[in-house]
Amino acid sequence: LVRALSTGLVENPFPAIFDLERVEILRGQQGTLFGASSEGGTIRFIRPQPSLTSSSTYLRAEASGTRASASPSYELGGAIGGPIVPERLGFRMSADHRRDGGWIDRSTYSGATAQATGGLASSTLSFVPTSTVQDANWADTDVLNIALKWAPTVTLTITPSVTFQRRRLHDNPANIWVAASDLAASQIVTAG
Repeated sequence: LVRALSTGLVENPFPAIFDLERVEILRGQQGTLFGASSEGGTIRFIRPQPSLTSSSTYLRAEASGTRASASPSYELGGAIGGPIVPERLGFRMSADHRRDGGWIDRSTYSGATAQATGGLASSTLSFVPTSTVQDANWADTDVLNIALKWAPTVTLTITPSVTFQRRRLHDNPANIWVAASDLAASQIVTAG
């Protein structure tokens, strides 16, 4: 679940959950119930269960901005559920799309040159900007969850579910070079 890129950037290991009933934090060893990876505790994300008796809907929209020149961020999601066969079969489905707007303008450079000044103590690097990708670090997240609840008898309930999540990161953080990110400063002095 954790993806580390060459620059040391680590993605969030938690699933993106839109339709959430509660979060449970279980301290201590939980290996008996949740496996050997639960030695220090477990965090459970509990989704709303399908109902066999009543229908429900949930909609949410959200928008935000980082600054005037950055891309906006937004989220739009909805959930619906209810009985298919009253008292026997029910469903719950949710879908969500989230855009995390970018705020980094990545510039590409050509003709970088280095000149030694004062021996090996320092050097000056010159960059010639060729193009700029505006708001290069945006990300999209799509989540779909479908759950059924089947009650063949009064004492037996079966609730299978399927969750799909896709996260797309625009641009590779390895392409963002901090020392060369300011177009106004065409020369950067570094101490060696």
